[in-house]
Amino acid sequence: MPIRKVKWVLRSVRRLSEAETNAIDYTRAYIPKPNGKYRPLGCPSLIWRIHLHMINELLVTRFHGQGLVPEQQHGFIPGRGTVTAWRDILMNAKNARDIYEIDFQGFFDNVQINYITNRMQKLLSVPSKIMNRIRDMNLSLVKLDPVREN
Repeated sequence: MPIRKVKWVLRSVRRLSEAETNAIDYTRAYIPKPNGKYRPLGCPSLIWRIHLHMINELLVTRFHGQGLVPEQQHGFIPGRGTVTAWRDILMNAKNARDIYEIDFQGFFDNVQINYITNRMQKLLSVPSKIMNRIRDMNLSLVKLDPVREN
């Protein structure tokens, strides 16, 4: 990436970090499903991806420092991810008597983000500015691509 582009990205991330807006700038992409329909996927812009990564790094650093990240947490944790999660699942499943699969259909549609952010702020002492940002981003609307709405 040319240096002028890097400088532009850095300036844009700084402006976003200082801005009051919380409406995530992302577009909709569609992933084909076996049944012929499409699953929508929100794709944040480069500037928002960097900004969201920065917020995640702040939270992970703070939680790791307080010993609040459980061993079962793999997503968004440096050095952990899908492979480490599957490794843990397979090790535990090997010795399990019973295995249950639970599908929480519509779970995230019913999560009360205000409750979660208030609890995080009180229990984990996350600064209110960061928690307000996270709450507002979770409540923000998606900019839909009108090309395909299946």
